[in-house]
Amino acid sequence: MNIRPYSPVEQDFIWIGEYVDGTFITEFNMQTKKENSFYKIKRDRLIRFGLIGHGMRLFYEVPGGEFKLDGYQFEFLFKTKDGKEYNLSNHPKMYSDIISYKDAESLLHLHAQKGQPTGGIYQYNFGYKERLEFKDGTEIHFKAITHIPFNHPVYISFKLVSNTDLDGEFIIKKNGNFYDKFDAKISKEIGGELNWVVK
Repeated sequence: MNIRPYSPVEQDFIWIGEYVDGTFITEFNMQTKKENSFYKIKRDRLIRFGLIGHGMRLFYEVPGGEFKLDGYQFEFLFKTKDGKEYNLSNHPKMYSDIISYKDAESLLHLHAQKGQPTGGIYQYNFGYKERLEFKDGTEIHFKAITHIPFNHPVYISFKLVSNTDLDGEFIIKKNGNFYDKFDAKISKEIGGELNWVVK
């Protein structure tokens, strides 16, 4: 993608969606700075979605759902104690149920002379949620969101809900290699959540 990874407005990061034909849509037009609606994104044509800002590209690949964060690729899978593997990324589908939002706060100083509120955005978030079906009948609802907080490390939150009990490990791969794992026991139809600091 031939675009400088800097926000054209005062906001630190902006969302960007790249289409299969090489075109893209950004939260703010890179020339006019006019805001685009999130609902204008053509999800059926997306190939990548994420954020740009401060010289960084933080996104995920819509075919497969792998995150690419400032040059590093992260993939996810669940492996049961009896050896079954469920790819949560690299699944043969388009992860086009995109998510993007901001966390912000506004503080009103009641004793200030003008009573003007202060505050602003303190965290940017993007990712996806998808329903994944496997050959053995297992169905996993998987949500993965990358969070970029102000003055704190970037982290990814994961949420899994399965139609069956699962007991094993949640595994994270970095650049194709095993990187981190967590013991995970998921009860049928009850969500399991994990926040993981990107390192």
